Amino acid sequence: MTLYLDVIWLLNFCIDLLLLQLTAFVLKRQVSIWRLLLGAFVASVFILFLFTPFSVIMYSPLAKLGYSILIVLTVFGYKRFRAFVQVLFMFYFVTFVIGGGMFALHYFMQGSGAILNGIATHATPFGDVFSWAFVIIGFPCLWLFSKQRIHHIKAKKIRYDQVVSVEIQVADTRIEAKGFIDSGNHLQDPITKTPVMILQLASFSDQFPELLVQRAKDPEGLFEEEEPLPSDWEHRIRLIPFRGVGQKHSFLLAFKPDEVKITQKQDTYVCRKVFVGLNEDRLSAEDEFNAIVHPKLMTGKASAQPAS
Repeated sequence: MTLYLDVIWLLNFCIDLLLLQLTAFVLKRQVSIWRLLLGAFVASVFILFLFTPFSVIMYSPLAKLGYSILIVLTVFGYKRFRAFVQVLFMFYFVTFVIGGGMFALHYFMQGSGAILNGIATHATPFGDVFSWAFVIIGFPCLWLFSKQRIHHIKAKKIRYDQVVSVEIQVADTRIEAKGFIDSGNHLQDPITKTPVMILQLASFSDQFPELLVQRAKDPEGLFEEEEPLPSDWEHRIRLIPFRGVGQKHSFLLAFKPDEVKITQKQDTYVCRKVFVGLNEDRLSAEDEFNAIVHPKLMTGKASAQPAS
């Protein structure tokens, strides 16, 4: 059997370069291309040792661990022990994810197999082992897929960090919601300058009087002489000028609660100067939250005080 070590080394060099790039991406580290190239070169040289008398040593777990440390030091350097261990573990994590994905993809694509004399043989389009075409095409595709998934998870985490628990107390009714802190929300009552948070009506329609729900769906109906709202709600109602994205100017039916309690991690705020608008539209496509919290409610500018 003829082995072309230069081709094997080049393939490993490219794979190691992509693995190191993905590790830097996950850790949000700015690494120069020269350090990445040097790290990929150091990592790819490992394959050459396996064809020398040193192969017995290089196969040992301690040698592999030491070589991994050398690769990480070459690319990311050393600042603090904890940070270095984090990078090392992330490098292993990325390697295992991509390697496991390649194995799973190969297993998914393989055809029927048989065991002959204790050796597994497979009749597949890729041969008995990963073919060059499979590795060259499959690895970059899996790398791009992993990068996109990691980016998606990061975006999800950012959104979840902005989701808070909201409790709205109005008369004898208590409403519990998941609120999203929207820094771009500047909705307020134009007269009193009171901030307005938004509640998804469909999620809590059963906790409001039926007539109030109908008015929230058609706020302009309040201008007409129709059946009045219940007395304990009538003095709470406000009409807030409102315009959603891609919509014309309209009105948002809002009410004055007795209290709104917002909990973010370990911090809890009790807000009394606030209006709660009832919006018929769905606020989150994936139902991650059903309320939009005005950012002023989290800064104390709306008479927010830490709860005791």
